[in-house]
Amino acid sequence: MPPTIESSHPSSSSSSLHPRLISTLNSHLPHSLPLLRRIQFASRVEGGSTPHSHVIYVHSPSPPDSSPSHFAAAYLDLSRGPETECWVYSSLQASVPFNEDATSSEYIPPADLPADELAVAVEQLLVLLRRIRTIESSYAAENGNSEDGLNKGHSRHHVRVGALHETVRRLLVVAGVKVLRTSVVPAGKEWEFYATWLIRVEDLEGKNEVDLPEGLGWCWDVIREGDTGLVRGRTSIPKRDDTMLMVPSTVIRREDGTAIAWGYLGADGSVSTLHVEEPYRGRGLAKALTGRLLRTRLQELGDDGWCSTDISTTNLQSQGVFRSIGGRPAWTVSWYVIFVS
Repeated sequence: MPPTIESSHPSSSSSSLHPRLISTLNSHLPHSLPLLRRIQFASRVEGGSTPHSHVIYVHSPSPPDSSPSHFAAAYLDLSRGPETECWVYSSLQASVPFNEDATSSEYIPPADLPADELAVAVEQLLVLLRRIRTIESSYAAENGNSEDGLNKGHSRHHVRVGALHETVRRLLVVAGVKVLRTSVVPAGKEWEFYATWLIRVEDLEGKNEVDLPEGLGWCWDVIREGDTGLVRGRTSIPKRDDTMLMVPSTVIRREDGTAIAWGYLGADGSVSTLHVEEPYRGRGLAKALTGRLLRTRLQELGDDGWCSTDISTTNLQSQGVFRSIGGRPAWTVSWYVIFVS
């Protein structure tokens, strides 16, 4: 029997898809965290979704009031370019053992997953991508010549997918899906891999409190309009001003209002763009800022206590910061572009 495919807008009140999928993703934590957070961000944060947002759910037919044994799901918004446009989760990820080597991009196959079940999971992913292809074609036809359409950063026939589990990526390549590297991969490198680090907020309690230096007039704040150019200039990853202003953020400012350290929770809930200006490094500010960001802002997106960050497998300094607050590497991901022509 072919898989069932459902889709709706994340804020639709007439569809039962949203609560059912949220419940299913919750049962797959922490593996499903990026997609779960992106859907929560869309429904909880003003501006978190647009008229072009889609939640897609592919699963095998199952009895009423029961969860499918395998499924694939995605959040898609092609109007958010040049940022990440899509997040994908497959239930097969829960069968992959954790990779606790933060510098590794090794392929780890699903454990104890029979070949027929693996084939079902891969077919669900392909059905999901075919639906994404249909949506992309319609989006291009409807918005290709409008001010809010393709010229905001979407490339025709291409979809930017974020934080995709390495095991899923490899299985898609084997299945014939054309996967391209993004423009931010450093010259000379074939691919850019990241380790997803996990931490429980409860492990932060009272553990990483660092007071700001007295007598300097430094204070805690959030990212504001005057900060977006500075934040964008300190990273090679494409950032939109409207995104930086709507996500939960934390900033350390000098008395004159200058931002000297910042970080925020991305649309998928991960700690993003953590940065300390060079003259202020070595004082524990990155550790203090990360702890405060997670303790004070994470509940705006979800209350399950899980949080994450994606750190390059070659960024040993950032790995040290997250390890110091109790984080541990769990799986390997990458950002990529799928060709959907």
